[in-house]
Amino acid sequence: MAMSGSTVVALEVAHGTGKSTLAHALVAHYKARSVNAALVSETARRSGFVEAVVIHGSGTFSLEAELQLFAAHIAEEQLAARNHELLVCDKTIANVVGYARLLIPDTHDSTRLLDAMAKLAAAYSPYYDEVLYMSETYDLSMTKDPYRPSDRTFQLDADRHIRRACEDAGIRLAHLPNGLDLESKVVWASQRIDRVLM
Repeated sequence: MAMSGSTVVALEVAHGTGKSTLAHALVAHYKARSVNAALVSETARRSGFVEAVVIHGSGTFSLEAELQLFAAHIAEEQLAARNHELLVCDKTIANVVGYARLLIPDTHDSTRLLDAMAKLAAAYSPYYDEVLYMSETYDLSMTKDPYRPSDRTFQLDADRHIRRACEDAGIRLAHLPNGLDLESKVVWASQRIDRVLM
């Protein structure tokens, strides 16, 4: 299902996998081939809710924060698709659902809303023409990025929740081989993308 005539590719898995680095490299690769490509980066980095918790240590993750991220992610993809031949997304909408299920305590209201988000993610998922899954992780203690928790257990829990959310949404994942350098990842990924590029 085309999104405004744009080919939409997403990279998927938890933080600390080199997802953003590969996303930027893929956009550069396609721009060098004169493809009108754009990156849809993580909306969490531009969310006032997330900034308050992560940067300022104020409050906790909430349903309001997750709903804002969910809506912002869909809106950014839809807006970018209007003017670009190829979108490379730093995650799928199911990723937001996975993190929300991990971070938000189970209550009647939260379960009801998260279930509704999951249903919308499933209805929305055919917009992704290709979803590349990255399972390789890196040393989280080396990052100074405050948006990247350095807890390996949290990373693995997030990965489990994200995979489940993708599965529930009916998203088919193409597994990027481990052990590749960045250039080889771009070659592998672009071969998959070229098959679906309109």
